[in-house]
Amino acid sequence: NDVVVCFLFIQVVNLRKVKWTSFLPNFFIVLQPGVLDDAPKTYLAAVKQVPEQKQLWIQNEIVKKFSNISIINVRELIAKVVMMFETMAWAIGVMSLCCIFVGGFVLFSILQSQIVKKQVDMALQKLMGLRQNDIYSNILYEYLFMILISVLFGNLVGVGISYLVGFLFLDGIFAFNYQFFIVFDSVALILSVFIIWLSFRTQYKRTVNDLFQD
Repeated sequence: NDVVVCFLFIQVVNLRKVKWTSFLPNFFIVLQPGVLDDAPKTYLAAVKQVPEQKQLWIQNEIVKKFSNISIINVRELIAKVVMMFETMAWAIGVMSLCCIFVGGFVLFSILQSQIVKKQVDMALQKLMGLRQNDIYSNILYEYLFMILISVLFGNLVGVGISYLVGFLFLDGIFAFNYQFFIVFDSVALILSVFIIWLSFRTQYKRTVNDLFQD
């Protein structure tokens, strides 16, 4: 028995990129007349800038005259998709607020633990005659610097992950919202200053003997 081996060589001339987030044609294929005349086909038409009051009337009139026509209201479809994304954004926002709330308790616990470790230094500073504002300023500058570094590092990591996800899964769509970062970082820093002050006041109210004994 003879064995016939056939090799099929395919030459790739060019590539096409499809942008799924757009309703416009991504590319066109031009063929000579007569190639697709007998093939099954579907005709598409788009109507834009139709007032909302006439949209339903136009759909009913078209369906009455042409029963085999399918009509898709793109504006209504996009509105539903946008509403769905807004609901998702609201849910993510609530989850973010819960994370911030829990993170505030974690930050308070960490700062409280760290300030407790400095209670001997605080007692010595009180014996040396340092005022409350001076002691608080030293602690504030130390921890606020570390918190600022952590916030900047978190921003860089968050932006990097968002850009990577957008580049890999969303066709490179990424929008940097600097206003959100300014507001979020400002709130985080103000909250951190308040937590540092609250932790400091808890330890500063104690007497020097109590600070030395613990």
